[in-house]
Amino acid sequence: MNLLIHTSQRLFFAFLFITIIASMANSDVWEHWVVNYNSHDNYDDQVSAIAVDSLSNVYLAGYTEQNGEPLDMVTIKYSSAGVQQWVAVYDGSGQRSDKANAIAIDDAGHVYIAGYSTSGELNRDIVLIRYSQDGQLQWVSRFDGAGAGDDEAASIQLDDAGNIYLTGYSVGLDTGSDITTIKYNPSGTSIWTANYHGQGNGDDFGKALSLDDSGNVYVTGYSFGDGTGYDYVTIKYNNDGEEQWVASYNGTGNDYDEAVAIAIDADYNVIVTGYSEGLWVYEDYTTVKYDAQGGELWVARYDGPSNWTDIAKSLVLDQNGNIYVTGYSYVQFSEYDYTTIKYSSSGSQEWIQSYNGQSNGDDRAQDIAIDFEGNIYVTGYTNTYVAGADYTTIKYSSAGSTLWESIYNDPDDSEDQAVCITLDEIGDVYVSGFVQNSEDNNDITTIKYSQTPPEIILTLDPTSTIIFPPTGGTLTYSITIENMGSYHEVADIWTDVTIPLGVVYGPVLGPVYDFIIPLGSALSRERQLQIPLIIPAGTYTMNGYAGIYDVLNPVIFSEDHFDFYKEEAGSTSTGEVWFVDSELAPSSVISLSSDTTPDENIFLNNTPNPFNPRTVISFELRVASYVTLEVFDINGRAILVGERHASPLQSTWYPSGSHHIPFDGSSLSSGIYIYRLAVNGEIYTRKMMLLK
Repeated sequence: MNLLIHTSQRLFFAFLFITIIASMANSDVWEHWVVNYNSHDNYDDQVSAIAVDSLSNVYLAGYTEQNGEPLDMVTIKYSSAGVQQWVAVYDGSGQRSDKANAIAIDDAGHVYIAGYSTSGELNRDIVLIRYSQDGQLQWVSRFDGAGAGDDEAASIQLDDAGNIYLTGYSVGLDTGSDITTIKYNPSGTSIWTANYHGQGNGDDFGKALSLDDSGNVYVTGYSFGDGTGYDYVTIKYNNDGEEQWVASYNGTGNDYDEAVAIAIDADYNVIVTGYSEGLWVYEDYTTVKYDAQGGELWVARYDGPSNWTDIAKSLVLDQNGNIYVTGYSYVQFSEYDYTTIKYSSSGSQEWIQSYNGQSNGDDRAQDIAIDFEGNIYVTGYTNTYVAGADYTTIKYSSAGSTLWESIYNDPDDSEDQAVCITLDEIGDVYVSGFVQNSEDNNDITTIKYSQTPPEIILTLDPTSTIIFPPTGGTLTYSITIENMGSYHEVADIWTDVTIPLGVVYGPVLGPVYDFIIPLGSALSRERQLQIPLIIPAGTYTMNGYAGIYDVLNPVIFSEDHFDFYKEEAGSTSTGEVWFVDSELAPSSVISLSSDTTPDENIFLNNTPNPFNPRTVISFELRVASYVTLEVFDINGRAILVGERHASPLQSTWYPSGSHHIPFDGSSLSSGIYIYRLAVNGEIYTRKMMLLK
């Protein structure tokens, strides 16, 4: 069983897992890692926006609910390997609801977050926050509209000089909500503010913003017209915030028309998309192109096959000025389906691709991205009757051919909805959204897909029967690790078992630390696992991993799985499971219900891990012992910290109980370090990662 998949979250599911792999294995995409953010006690966390920098670090913005308190803005940074670098939470001055809607990264690695923050007067203010590249809050700029009502930023852009532009809405004096666009300098000082109040003296909302290379600012959204309901409105400002032109679009029904996305082509033409209600019809995709002076060039409307609701969500342009729009369209008998359309620069429809998920359920595309070759990536969620909503990401060629699709279903078969997508400079794909947790709230779950084959491939294959009688038996399997890269590779290797109740037990093999896989090699071992009489009947999953082992947050380079089964027996006990030692030795049986662990005298770890630059090495002794703690680099050399050797850090007598030794890596380079604890002649080793 060769599943070319990478992940940092343990994905233990049966039928749907096979479905996911089937869709990925026939294509050129590999799930590189999956990371999950759950702030505290399964409260609600959701993502709004995603960005990557030139080093393929990943940044998310959204909100988090901490301890049941009102929402706070949350910003998360992950390394390109999926390791969490930092989390920044902003609780506004009123300790009320705060939410991030947009994110941008400058060339120096500063992170800008825009959204709203509720003041002490219980009104929302536009808020802009800047963090340093290591997550330190550098400044906060708040804007309260003249009407002291609810104000909110929806979109953000940066120019080459580091200036920041926001658009959204703010409440004016006797004008309702107005479209508000603000330019800030890199220090967070407002340079200018432009408000747009529509002709109908109603509410107006900015939804998206774009810049051209001359510093002009383009905003789109919707505005209450004079007898026309809500209409598209698109505004051009020069670099000094002076209004250059305003263009409106009123659909055929004088009803609700909302623009949601905007882009500028190489000729300074402006393209906006959204949805518009027609005369006696429901919403249609509606894409409008304006010339550089705001003159309307063409309008393309799309009414789906059922003449029902069609909602455009996002658009991108290619280098030739072609336009790609995605969203969802209602189709009789299959509810909503992904619908992606390509228009030429002249507005002719080149192709249309619809995607109906496995169960004719509700399938809604939410975001779109494009790579340097003009391939299109769409993400959102599709529904199945078995597992509810799942992330679904599709790649199309510029000609509209489906190149691959990938479906992510979380291990608990709960609701999974992708929200946003982006690509890095080498074509890796990042998708983020939210996954329902055990309290029916949401966690932020982010996936990295690689479009190049993995360098390390781990394969598990059962070589004996996988169906065992009530009396048990011996499971024999092979574990193979291949190096497909250009260098020798080093990884930790381990396996664990998912028991019928969904609990993961293990590791049952390893972890084998720093396993060396020579260039071009494929190393195989055959191992056995005793299936005891006393364990309950049901489906078990053997899981194998290559990566960097950590109990709470492993980094996974490759993984594989297979199921085995124990037939019905009289016992319902959780009984015995298994432990295989760290030398890839034959199996032995231990009791799941006992308190013993592979290291019976010691608990050893460090927190945080990865770290920068400080961590704490902790160990727990059951009896008083003489302890020596040493630290080595990956080549086995004792390392230096400051002016002295770090080896040994400690060598002394310790009483029983918990002990904590600080470790400072300020003078060390990023990399993997090994710490070794000697206790009464027994040696215990662990790995830690310094990331600067």
